[in-house]
Amino acid sequence: MLRVPGAGVVWQSFDYPTDTLLPGMKLGIDFRTGLDRRMTSWRAAGDPSPGDYTLHLDPQGSPELFLYRRSTSTYGSGPWNGYQFTGVPNLKSNGLLTFRFVATRNEAYYNYGIVDSVAAPLTRFVLNSSGQIQRLMWIDMTRSWSIFWSYPLDECDGYRACGPYGVCSVERNRSAAACRASTRASPPSGRSGTAPVGAGDARTSTAPATASPRSPT
Repeated sequence: MLRVPGAGVVWQSFDYPTDTLLPGMKLGIDFRTGLDRRMTSWRAAGDPSPGDYTLHLDPQGSPELFLYRRSTSTYGSGPWNGYQFTGVPNLKSNGLLTFRFVATRNEAYYNYGIVDSVAAPLTRFVLNSSGQIQRLMWIDMTRSWSIFWSYPLDECDGYRACGPYGVCSVERNRSAAACRASTRASPPSGRSGTAPVGAGDARTSTAPATASPRSPT
C-alpha cells in the first residue's frame, strides 16, 4: 500500500488481484477511475506471468461474473439475485463466509469475508492456469491447500455450451458432453428456464441414481 500525505491511498496491491482473491478484496469496477479489478490466471503453476484466463464482473443489466479464455467467454456465473450468483450455489453466505455484491454510482464489485476470523480456516479464491475457479481451504493436518469446490464442473458448465436452445447432457459412459435440441419452448432471451442463467442451455445428467449428485450444493 502506498499513501501520500493529503491524498490518502494512491496504490494498493488489493486492486490488482492477479490469480488470487483474498477476503476483503474487491472483484469489479471503480467507475470514477476506470479501474477494473479482475483476476488473471498464471501461465502455469510455476510461472506467474499472465495466463490465458481472466475473470471479471460485467455490471451491465443483471451483474454477472464472466470467465474468458483470451477474448472468448467460457463460463458465466448467472446474475446476482440479492443473495448469490444464480449459477454458483456455493457463493452464498454461510456460517463461515459472507458473500456480497455492491452496486453504487461510483463502483460495482463482488467480495467475500470471514464470519469469525479466529475460528474460520484459511481460505482463498483462485483462478488457476487451466481456467478453473476454485475455493481453496488450508488443512493443518496435511499442511496443504485443499479444493473445497471448483467451477466449471464439466463441459456442460461452459457458456452456451449447446447454443441458445440446446440441452446439454452429462453421461458417465461418454468422454464428452452431448447436446440435443430442447423439446420445450425457450424464453425470448434464448435461455432455458431450467439452466443457470448465463449458461444459455439446460443441463441434464444420465448417470445412475447411485452416482454422486451433479449439483455443487
